[in-house]
Amino acid sequence: MLYLTDNERQKLQGFPEQIPQADLTAFFTLSPTDMVLVRKQRGAHNRLGFSLQLCSLRYLGLALNDIRTAPDAAVDYLSKQLDLDPKCLELYGERMQTQSDHLQEIQRYLGFRTASQSGLHTLARWLLDRALEHDKPSLLLQLLCEKLYKDKLIRPGITRLEKLVATARAKAQTEIYQRLAPLLTPANKTLLDGLLDSQQATHRTQLTWLGKGVTSNTASAILACLEKLTFLCKYQVDTWDITALTPNRLKFLAQIAKRSTNQALLRMPEKRRYPILLAFLHQSLIDITDETIEIYDRCLWDCYNGAKNDLETFKKEVFKSANEKVSVLKEVGRLVLDPAIHDQELRRSIFAYLPQERLQLVVDECAKIIRPANDKYFDFLASRYSYLRQFVPKFLSSFEFQ
Repeated sequence: MLYLTDNERQKLQGFPEQIPQADLTAFFTLSPTDMVLVRKQRGAHNRLGFSLQLCSLRYLGLALNDIRTAPDAAVDYLSKQLDLDPKCLELYGERMQTQSDHLQEIQRYLGFRTASQSGLHTLARWLLDRALEHDKPSLLLQLLCEKLYKDKLIRPGITRLEKLVATARAKAQTEIYQRLAPLLTPANKTLLDGLLDSQQATHRTQLTWLGKGVTSNTASAILACLEKLTFLCKYQVDTWDITALTPNRLKFLAQIAKRSTNQALLRMPEKRRYPILLAFLHQSLIDITDETIEIYDRCLWDCYNGAKNDLETFKKEVFKSANEKVSVLKEVGRLVLDPAIHDQELRRSIFAYLPQERLQLVVDECAKIIRPANDKYFDFLASRYSYLRQFVPKFLSSFEFQ
């Protein structure tokens, strides 16, 4: 059974506490055809009660036990259209047969019908398909109510709805186990059972190890992810055909594994535990693959940004030195170009301005600060080769790229 709050039960069994004005306009405005039907009823209280039943069924999709519990807003809204005193509603329903006859007439008029036994079986099969995708009871209940309204079936009582949802959830678990049975080989069962065994070296389970994400963008983080992928591929998780379950159901089952304690999973029956662990491994392969590629991308990006920053820092550092070298070049060039200085006197004139040892030092410094014609940061990126070498080869060998 479901565990509904009083507010949720109220919504399913009657009117909401407040009816939005838009809903009043859409569902409680009597059309000319409605008016013809309403005016056939004898007595003010019958006309008001009949119109309330009509609009309630159109609005809620269920038949209320006592229409006199309708919110004042709805009663007043209809009373004004019918030019009646709202208090006359108190007389409606004194004869239960009248209210029942009115409901049958309204059902025929609106096209609503009570679900037959075969109709309920059809509804149960439909709900099972939804339960194979979603497990949340409140969502299944909402989907069921929407389906009933769409098919113009009068909504059964809350107890019947709860039973339908509970049964669908139970059957869904059995159906899931049967669909995954081909994967539950002895080898895979050993793998799944081993996920819950505490490792002697680390004092933690493989389930915890696989489920714990990395917290940094580092080479060691990538290697840790690749180790998990190697483990999963060793047991051929990447070859499992798990398309029998919807993506939503797979993610839901995987989340159960992540949220549950080791003891809770061990206490579960096999037909529930094994599908959860299969889904967990399948989803872990997807999540860890995405995580690995994302961290790899971030590490490369950090290297690129670091190289760019190194280039900018280098340019700032050599700016003053480059200015000095330009000054030397300017003076040496002036001496070389001076026609008054003969060729045999040129070197002596240059050394007189700048000693040979100092000039040699300037030349050596120029060699260090000269940048390539395409002045990018790739030479600084190359300085990170040893860091990239830690994880890039293993990363590239772990994936098949297309």
